[in-house]
Amino acid sequence: MSALDWAVGQVQVWLLIFARVAGWVVTVPVFSSRGIPLSAQMGLAGVLSLLAAEAIVPAQGAAVAHLPLFSFMLEIVKQWLIGAALGFIASLLFLGAEMAGQLLDIQMGFSMVNLLNPQSGTAGALMANWQMWLATMIFLSVDGHHAMLAGLLHSFDWVRLGAPVPLGLPVETMVRAAAVMLIVAVQLAAPILLSLLLFDLILAFVSRAAPQVNVLFVALSGKILAGWGVALVTLPVLIAGLSRVTRLMNQAVDGLLRAMGTA
Repeated sequence: MSALDWAVGQVQVWLLIFARVAGWVVTVPVFSSRGIPLSAQMGLAGVLSLLAAEAIVPAQGAAVAHLPLFSFMLEIVKQWLIGAALGFIASLLFLGAEMAGQLLDIQMGFSMVNLLNPQSGTAGALMANWQMWLATMIFLSVDGHHAMLAGLLHSFDWVRLGAPVPLGLPVETMVRAAAVMLIVAVQLAAPILLSLLLFDLILAFVSRAAPQVNVLFVALSGKILAGWGVALVTLPVLIAGLSRVTRLMNQAVDGLLRAMGTA
């Protein structure tokens, strides 16, 4: 084998690693933020790929080096989808916090107030943005980004380059993660939602006892004060819940790796 053929094979293997890492970077929480330029995301993917290649190329390079062009392109797409699936299943649970905030926005009357969400680059309501920022800070404070990086590198042990990947079990795992996201959203919003429900019941009794009171005017400002008051009082509970979300993210990624590595 000539030096040129060897170099081409090494570049092919690195491109496969880069495809998986790039798919992960553009979907995983925090790293996929629209506030980070795409060039910076691809630069991060390139650096991570170079670092990972030192261990992966000697162990797995022979199986995928010098693939025919069509097979190589299919493998590129497959590796990108693997990385994107790992990032997406983590972001599903991360979005549970934002969904909890959206539920609160509807009840507190903030759904008409739109602010820029730096994570998704779209407009979001007040409580949804607050929940997302809080989740991001907790995610970084408990080294969640380190755990996600470790899961990405660990994926090359579970799903080797060129290895077949089943479809049924990974899809089932992602559907379960979506169901857990809905449960997490309701659990995070439950204390404030229950307090707002109690506030509505009190207003209902007041309107019956004193019909001359403008209940709608009182409800608008009262629900905001009640919601924020309960949010501040139950902040330690919310932080504990968001920390649990980070652990669920790690479990979801581990479960997806096990599902993809069963072929």
